[in-house]
Amino acid sequence: MKDNPYAVHWVGSVIRKAYSIMKSWKKRYLRGRARKVKPKIRRRFAKCKVTLMKIDYEAKAIRITLRQGEYLYVSWRSTWFEKRVRGWGGVLARL
Repeated sequence: MKDNPYAVHWVGSVIRKAYSIMKSWKKRYLRGRARKVKPKIRRRFAKCKVTLMKIDYEAKAIRITLRQGEYLYVSWRSTWFEKRVRGWGGVLARL
């Protein structure tokens, strides 16, 4: 864990997802619905926990923590769904 540059929450999420994929494959394999070849990840993905993000309603942006002091900003200003999420302050905070 000391050599990992990412926030600890990302590492925990990856471990849980990998465990879930293997558990699901094992269950399908034992029932005869999956091949003996272990599953491969075709597309990389990540699930962002609420603890890793901060929502700025005035700037209409979400700040996602990657590493300590390093952030990714995702803006929803001038997007097709901006009118749909207007006034959803509390709901967006729970996402």
